Amino acid sequence: VYTVSVDSGLGDGELRLDVVQDPNIQDMQTNALGNGYAFSEHYVLDKTPPAAEAISVVAPNPTNGSEVTFEVTFSETVENFDDETDLILTIEGSLAYAGVDVAPWSAPLTYRVALSGVTGDGTMTLAVRTDSGVQDLAGNALGSSVTSAQAVVDHTAPEVTVTPQTTPYATPTITGMADDGAGVGVQS
Repeated sequence: VYTVSVDSGLGDGELRLDVVQDPNIQDMQTNALGNGYAFSEHYVLDKTPPAAEAISVVAPNPTNGSEVTFEVTFSETVENFDDETDLILTIEGSLAYAGVDVAPWSAPLTYRVALSGVTGDGTMTLAVRTDSGVQDLAGNALGSSVTSAQAVVDHTAPEVTVTPQTTPYATPTITGMADDGAGVGVQS
């Protein structure tokens, strides 16, 4: 019985150990190897870490709703991507949320992250933590993550300020613009 150790190198690929028929391979009584062996176990080597390669805001954006949803696409199938501890949420403004749901979506590479009970005004972005236990099926930890575009949340209704004017008309027509200061305007 022989033990063969193999340095699998740095890349991905497949590995199998075969013994070729060679008359120079002999037992202690100098009997040559009768035949080769090409039916050993087959190993798949995966040393490439997965990546969160696309994160998008699911419409509508901007929103005045109470839920913001992101779609996360990985470079390969992952496991342990399942709760808020796997996320980097960057929030600006007065935004707050009550809960987070992380669930697989339309394909094994795609997940949806839904923030519920969203209140306040501002922006948020999402990335996936590389130190949270997210890994591929071979055990390679998440190597990188992109950051989403900003999700814009605006719960503040626009205000109208009317400056009294004197007019000679009995039924004047008023036109103008209203702006809530966050870039969401109303025109009439």
